[in-house]
Amino acid sequence: MGVTGGGASGTLDPHSPATNPDIARVVSLYEPLVRWDDDYTLQPAVAASVRPDPGARSWTATIRPGIPFHDGRPVTPDDVVATFRRITDPADPKSGAAQLETLTDVVVVGDDRVRFVLSEPGPVFDQYLAEYSCGIVPA
Repeated sequence: MGVTGGGASGTLDPHSPATNPDIARVVSLYEPLVRWDDDYTLQPAVAASVRPDPGARSWTATIRPGIPFHDGRPVTPDDVVATFRRITDPADPKSGAAQLETLTDVVVVGDDRVRFVLSEPGPVFDQYLAEYSCGIVPA
């Protein structure tokens, strides 16, 4: 793969890509909960499913079993919570924070599940989770 641009300020931070080479690295190295396929349809990635709860004021993601990080450690709900709290940290918001402005909390609700709590109904919230700026990182 070749990408023009880049330099000494390049980053591997999946939540702060600033240049085309940064974005190319993020897409190559990190997975979001769901992803867009070639037909622009959401498909499972780190999550086996992401479903709205009644009223779409919260969404529940079920983490796919056996998804490892580069060191072989499995992805857990705690990693997902830490990822989204990092992205939306008001003291240091990351590039994906604006699209997640209705997200008020992320909580573990089971051995393999996470609930996203929203301030208002979010009928397309799963689409925001598919953005490259929402790659899951270790807690």
